[in-house]
Formats: sequence, C-alpha cells, structure tokens
Amino acid sequence: MATAKIIINDEVNCRISGLDLDTRKNLVKEFKYFQQGARYQPAYKLGRWDGCVGFFGLGGLTYVNLLERIIPMLDKWGYQIEVEDNRPPIKLEFNKISEDFWGDKTWPDGHRFAGQPIRLRDDQVNAANIFLENPQSIQQISTGAGKCLAGDTLITIRIDEQTAFGKFMVNKLQQEQENNVTIHHGKL
Repeated sequence: MATAKIIINDEVNCRISGLDLDTRKNLVKEFKYFQQGARYQPAYKLGRWDGCVGFFGLGGLTYVNLLERIIPMLDKWGYQIEVEDNRPPIKLEFNKISEDFWGDKTWPDGHRFAGQPIRLRDDQVNAANIFLENPQSIQQISTGAGKCLAGDTLITIRIDEQTAFGKFMVNKLQQEQENNVTIHHGKL
C-alpha cells in the first residue's frame, strides 16, 4: 500500500507528496474547471490557454478546503494517509462580558431609547460569552436577539506580531489603512 503524505502549510495551502503520476493527473483533471467568461480572454482566443483554472497542481499543491473531497479518493485508490500539520497553534482568549459591556455608551438620537445607557439582555450576554469561549464556531441566533448589536461590538485582542497569524493581521490592517476611502458630502 502506497503512502500519501499531506503537508498542511497554513490555513489555506497544502501539498500532497507520495502520489504516483497517474493519481496526480487524475486529481488535476478532477479539480480543473472551465472559467466562465474565458472565451472573452485574449489568451483563450489565441489558443494559449484552455480557459480552465485548476485547484490541484501536478506537483501535489492544493488547498486545505479540498481535502474533504481528496482524502476519500485517495482512500479509494488504496493510499495510506499521513498528515503533517505545520500550522502554528492559534490561542484566542477573551474576557467574558456582562450586560454593562458598553459602559457609558448611550442609544443614539432617533432610537426609541435615545440617551439611555445601552445594556445587553441576559440572552445576548450568554450568546456572546459562548461565542467568546468557542471563537471558531457558528451560532444560530433567532431574529430580534440582538445579533447586529452584538456584531457591532468592538473586541480588542492581543496578537503576537512575530507569528505568521500576527504578521498576516498587521499586513491586513496596513492594506485597509492604505486603501481607506473617505466620503465627503456623498461624494468620493
């Protein structure tokens, strides 16, 4: 039985080594899609490009989100699978919040509670604290539960700028600041 080694480089990219050429060709073919609108591109019109985009390279490069489709195929083809996960662990720790989270903030003019302090309800505090304990989760919260209000909450976190995640976040912030568009009186 052949062994396929999945090397996860980060949250997006991975490489699968140990696959024979025919297996790699099959995966390239399986994850190759015709790009809508390709027929309008000069490279396609001139015959230099087949109009397809591929999500599996002949060298074994692919994406982490495709592994759930690739692994069963490798299993079916008789590969034993090993995984090497090179992603640094991300530790997210948040303080619990209370109904007085916004402290001195008040409802804006025009709101039915204008001028009164903003206080979270018990169910909103509970939902926010559950999410803060499990930040990589999905919550389904009913209409009127205050999702918009909770989503507008500013969360402050400390990030080690020397880690890959920290460098990514700093770079993302710099890009947002460089591309900031200011609107004056409804005009750009």
